[in-house]
Amino acid sequence: MLVMGMDDRVFVSLEHDPTVSVIAVSVATQGGMVDVRAGEQGVPHLREHLVARHGTFRGVPIRRALAAMGGVIQASTHPFHTEYQVVLPADVEGDVAAAVAELVRYWSAAGRQRFGAGEVEAEMSSIDRELDERLLRGMSALFPWTEIFNTLAPERREADNLLLDGPADVDAAVQALSAFDDRARSLSTMISIVGPVPVERIVHELRETGFSMIAAVPLPSAPSDDVRFAASRTVVRRVHGIRNAVHAAAYPIGARMPDPSAAQAVAAVTAGTLNRVVADGRWQAGAFGPFAGPDSGILIYSGRSPFDRVEVPVSVDGAAVDRARADALSELRAMRSAPSVRARQRTMGALFGTSPERIARAIEDVTDRHVVEMLAAMGGGRTGHLAWLPPDE
Repeated sequence: MLVMGMDDRVFVSLEHDPTVSVIAVSVATQGGMVDVRAGEQGVPHLREHLVARHGTFRGVPIRRALAAMGGVIQASTHPFHTEYQVVLPADVEGDVAAAVAELVRYWSAAGRQRFGAGEVEAEMSSIDRELDERLLRGMSALFPWTEIFNTLAPERREADNLLLDGPADVDAAVQALSAFDDRARSLSTMISIVGPVPVERIVHELRETGFSMIAAVPLPSAPSDDVRFAASRTVVRRVHGIRNAVHAAAYPIGARMPDPSAAQAVAAVTAGTLNRVVADGRWQAGAFGPFAGPDSGILIYSGRSPFDRVEVPVSVDGAAVDRARADALSELRAMRSAPSVRARQRTMGALFGTSPERIARAIEDVTDRHVVEMLAAMGGGRTGHLAWLPPDE
């Protein structure tokens, strides 16, 4: 694997793997929903749509250019970062090295792109439709977590909900985008490429545009100390468009554990243990985190039964912890098979200072005592409870 960098801001890793049939490109940019200021709520989500659909690549919007190459693009916005995933066929027509280098240059300059009012208005409407569709499908776990995360750290932000709410009109959105971009321009971007790629030729192409070889990706500094959570907070929101209530509780742990690998490991094993010990069918527990970051934790959610507080056990069966640990390790290893997942793991690892190997070691080190301590913390505060209700309920 080779690593290159430019201006202490953009970093690229290249892995040649002749055994796979696709080229996977994973991009992670610092700056997410927690980085907005007053009037900018929803802007990171809007920017993600614009960069993934309307940015100019080979003279046309990037989504159309990639489709013509037989490729696809997916994107997602998170509290601390934004992700873009591109998959191209290995036999893409034309010069593969040039195509990959062009993609790297595209994301190197993505923060400097400006979008017109028509493009902004189109994506504001697209986001409205996207949220409506997800709400009608019963809700993905991301939305309850995002809202709870935002309300648990109110001093970091001005808005109620940084994913659902957005600027009031197109002109306000354009101004908010410009202000957000000006601040985000100095943040780091991590790009990982995995597949049967001609590494030497790509390196040559990138050197022509200012990249040089480096020993390793400099990891960003730890999250600032002002990521603090309220002791407990409950949000009840009536949401137009949903048919069934959604109830959730979240227990963030990443911000208080200095090792992100340990935070993700403890969250994964504790959530797995919970699902085994309290299998009453009313709710489900899961670990949450963008691979391992300051927003990792445990999310408990239910689409059926409301709850004000989840009763967590005060002791656990050691066999349940063993099985949860084995399940977490198995899931982590299975993820390594797909090139797109490997590329994403590399970008997330560089962004948050961890790796699959470190997380695997941390999972193996999780003991019954760690799980019991986590359960005790969950019962003692720093939790968020959320109820999203249909308008007439």
